[in-house]
Amino acid sequence: IVRSFGVSDAFASRIIRVSSERPGQPSPSRVPFAEPFVCEDVSSAPMLQDMRDAYREEGISSMIVFPLAIRGDRSGTMVFYSHRPCRYNESDIRVGTALTNLVAAPSTTAELHEEQRLAREAADHARQRAAFLAEAGTRLGESLDYEMTLKAVARLAVPTVADWCAVDILGERGGLQRVAVAHVDPKKVEFARMLQERYPADPNAP
Repeated sequence: IVRSFGVSDAFASRIIRVSSERPGQPSPSRVPFAEPFVCEDVSSAPMLQDMRDAYREEGISSMIVFPLAIRGDRSGTMVFYSHRPCRYNESDIRVGTALTNLVAAPSTTAELHEEQRLAREAADHARQRAAFLAEAGTRLGESLDYEMTLKAVARLAVPTVADWCAVDILGERGGLQRVAVAHVDPKKVEFARMLQERYPADPNAP
């Protein structure tokens, strides 16, 4: 339950387990009915068998469930509960359907906006990575001094592709030697060096 009013926190926070392993069962991400589900007695509906205890503890007698179609897919519901036995009429169904349609429209718009935002961020990230690779390629070809080159590449990598970058090479005596380190916070570069000194990497470790 994303939002609720008039029910207890315990009822609103419960998790409804849905299984799609049985033959003929719909996908757990899709509401299994297209029309409003009217239930004037929650204790007798076979579909609600697994939730009868929760309804009894909450004091719910009747309910009507409207499938919520977001972007054309029934991926949610809007439910109206009644503590007293209730007989729903055609007017109740029409009003509930209208309210559900009003809820679905901004939900669909919000999802579309979120997808567009994520797509823009992905495109910006791809451009940054492409620019980094191009610049790194240029730096790698500028000098034969590999230590200076690796230091330049490490500085380029932060913060384009990482929050910090360290480059280690195998030394003449078989140990790892750190030749470059960069961090988004220049003050923490020294911490990275201290970490390497106190806990040096073992090249023979799995």
